[in-house]
Amino acid sequence: PEKWQNMPYFRQFDELEGIPVINLHMWFDKKLQGVDHLCFSRSPLLSVYADMSTTCKEYYDEHKSMLELVFAPCSPIAGGKVNWIAKSDEEIIEATMDELHRLFPLEVPSSAGGQSLEERGLIKYAVVKTPRSVYAAIPGRNKYRPSQETPIDNF
Repeated sequence: PEKWQNMPYFRQFDELEGIPVINLHMWFDKKLQGVDHLCFSRSPLLSVYADMSTTCKEYYDEHKSMLELVFAPCSPIAGGKVNWIAKSDEEIIEATMDELHRLFPLEVPSSAGGQSLEERGLIKYAVVKTPRSVYAAIPGRNKYRPSQETPIDNF
């Protein structure tokens, strides 16, 4: 609200710089056995992912996987080498499938054979780009992070 904009608690947010994150939702035609919980990845592209068909009852399926992945860092401002946030959804999904093949070579086929995404087991996908998702961890900025207590009652 406008009346809060000049309060010191909220003005400190001006010192934090937002960086982009890409979230991916990928449905596969089979169950991927290598992902059975939330994984913090060794991948340079996929920082965190989970098979929601295993970890979340709303997506439960004993025969097919539904992966949710955080594609980050996805831009130079976030520490990445490529500006993925500017790439097409198809380019992001192709790179993700290649990375999943590297992580799970027995479960996710390589793109080397020229197969389509569907032939490689991907039924459908959604790419969600959030240009200012989280703040950049820049030295000296931690002091501007908000506390859990706010000057607004019940907020």
